[in-house]
Order: sequence, then structure tokens, then C-alpha cells
Amino acid sequence: MATILPIEQAPIINCRMHYALMLAIITKMDNHEPWLFSSFVNLQCNKAAFIGNLNNDLRFCKSDNPAYYTAMFDLEMMKATAFQKLNCSILDVVRSALAENKYVYMFANKFYIPSTPFYGEVSITQDLLVYGVDDTKEVYYVLCYDYNKQLATLEVSFKDMELAIQHSNYEFWNETMYFIQRPDPSFEFRARINEVDTRQLLNDLNDYMGSTCRSEIVRQSINAEYYDFGLSTYDTLKNWIADIYSKYEDFDPLIGLTTIWEHKKLMHARVRYLIQNQQADVPSRLIEDFAQLEVKALGLRNLAIKMKFHNRLDLEQLYAKVDEVRELEIKALTALIQRLEKKHSASFATTYSGA
Repeated sequence: MATILPIEQAPIINCRMHYALMLAIITKMDNHEPWLFSSFVNLQCNKAAFIGNLNNDLRFCKSDNPAYYTAMFDLEMMKATAFQKLNCSILDVVRSALAENKYVYMFANKFYIPSTPFYGEVSITQDLLVYGVDDTKEVYYVLCYDYNKQLATLEVSFKDMELAIQHSNYEFWNETMYFIQRPDPSFEFRARINEVDTRQLLNDLNDYMGSTCRSEIVRQSINAEYYDFGLSTYDTLKNWIADIYSKYEDFDPLIGLTTIWEHKKLMHARVRYLIQNQQADVPSRLIEDFAQLEVKALGLRNLAIKMKFHNRLDLEQLYAKVDEVRELEIKALTALIQRLEKKHSASFATTYSGA
């Protein structure tokens, strides 16, 4: 007998597991767009003095913890240390959760999970989403990255999963298991989000342009003094590339540059959604700017892949492309911010005059 909960295997952004796995659940919902396009606006990265690997440190704000997604679903949490004290198997826990329409977001040692990039080679405890189980076939249905580093659905045997759990190395960032209630399309127990929160969007866009983050949610989770935000992440990116190349002759910022491309991809989709739902008055030339921004960010990513493949890094050419993306983004976002500010100023004037 199989129990399989629905997932979207290819959400619009999926470069990092911490948001790809969440969006695989959320974007199966018919009404997810207003929440999605109200989110994922700002970027963050460790400052130069604290940066380890840019591919890990550059990320969307408010994205790397399932707790950020509770506007769309309910969840329960359990620490790995507590789980290890229970006299039951992971199979019992997962089967029980799935039977109650709960996904299991957990961390396991990918060394023991076939078809992952680390199988049989590297011991590393990482994220995965268990969305189904088949007792007859004795497999879990799991969403994570495969050996091609693409988000994929995998079948993992009971035995392999038990080994992956037994040999997991838990630290403060991966010690929690999350049991995520399958979202209720009717939104019976929470407020339905019917449109993009353009006031919050405007605040986040201004933060991005100002290279800051005023979100109290973020500031309660991290020490913001250790992070660069928004436009400043472009300089962080360039400095990191030069530093890592000079020290190790190893150039591979692919995940970082994919994050930047996904940021522009989502921004372009956001603008089109705002127009489609009559939440913003955007001229065609500005839409084209956002479309070109997405294309140029993808071109930057592909240029880095080409340089990596040929083992020839041209810093001047790469930096020129980074600056090109940055300047077009400043132009496009400045125009969008002005239109959103005009919209809300008009709304305030109408409300005030009618009071």
C-alpha cells in the first residue's frame, strides 16, 4: 500500500534545497501566487570577514527555515536528539506522519542515499523531503537533488534510509525534523492571501536597493551586522571570486550565480503577475527591462560555466557582466519602486480625502 502526497517537482525557483522543498509543497496550491510574489525579494550574504563559501552563503532573505513559510501551512518540529531517544524506527515516524497528510522535511546522510551527488563518496548530512511511502515496494518517495544536481524525485529503500539516519551528523542548523501539514486549499483555518502585498513588496524593494534589511523576522534569526544585503551582494560576489581563485585556483560560483539568476527570474515573473492582476501600472518598456535582466543574469551564469569548463577565468570579462546585470537591475527597480510609491500615495490621498 502506498501513501503519496502531491508535490510540484519543478517550482519556479529551486536552486537551494531549503526553499525548493518548501515551494514543491506550496506551489501545488492553486492560490499560491500572491504569497510567492510577496516573498523572495531581498538577498543576503555573509560579509567578507565571515564568508565561507559564497555558493552556500548567498541566499534569499526569509527562505532558509521552514518557519518562514507558516503563512501557507502548519508545521510541527522535533529535534533529532529527541527522536534518537524514542524507541521507534524512522519508518514508523514517517508512515504515521504521511497517514496524517504531513510531509516530513528532514536531514539525512546522503552518502547512503542512491542517485544523490554524494552517494558512496562523501559523508554529508543534508535536507530532503519525504512525501510518500510504499510498504509493498519498501521505499520512501523523496525529493532532493540527484547526481546531476537537479531537483528530482527518488525512491529510497527502507534500509538505505535507516542507514542515512543512523549515520547523520547533526549540528545546530540541521538538527530539526519538520512535519508539514498538507495545505488546505479552502484555507478554512487561516486568512486567504488574495493579492500581492505591494506595501511589503515596496519595503523589501527599498531594502534591496539600499543594501539593508529592516525585517524584524530576519533580525531575530541572524545577526544582521555580519551580512551584506541587496545590491551590495554584487560586490561581495566579485570579491569572493577573486579571493577564492587567487588562493586555490578553483573557480566554481555556479550555485551563487544561479541564485542571482533565480532572483531576476522571479522578479520578472512578479512584475508580469502584478500587471496581469492590475496591481501595478507598468509600461511595456519596463517589462522588457525585467525580461532582459533575467536573460542577462542567465548569460552571466552561463559565462561562468563556460569559463569553469575551459579552466580559464577572465575576471575582467566576468566583472563586466556582473556590472551589466547590476546596472540594468538598478534602472528597472528604480522605475518599479517609483510606480508602486505613486500607487500608494494616490491610495492614501483618496482615503484621506474621503475621511
